[in-house]
Amino acid sequence: MRANVLFLFLLIIISVSVIPTLQGYPVFKHVNQVSGHVSTGRYDQNGRLHGRYTVHDKAGNLLDLGEYDHGECIYLIKYDADGKLLYELREDENYSLVQTDYRH
Repeated sequence: MRANVLFLFLLIIISVSVIPTLQGYPVFKHVNQVSGHVSTGRYDQNGRLHGRYTVHDKAGNLLDLGEYDHGECIYLIKYDADGKLLYELREDENYSLVQTDYRH
């Protein structure tokens, strides 16, 4: 009996703490009328980028791939129209963005 009460108590605690974190932000899709680039991502309640962010050109080639945490860039990878990697920004161990240049 005591194990059932403990299990029920733990189930309530987990459901109260986990369920609100599963809420997501709505996905936006923006098409630039001049260039034809399509941006996809999410904004949090304060209007800052949050989660995965991508930009594709008219042909569907991936140009930008990034991850944001409430407006802070975790990483950003840039490609040219041919799909070649241009550069990459990533957080280092001190949470600073470090750029790696791949143009040679």
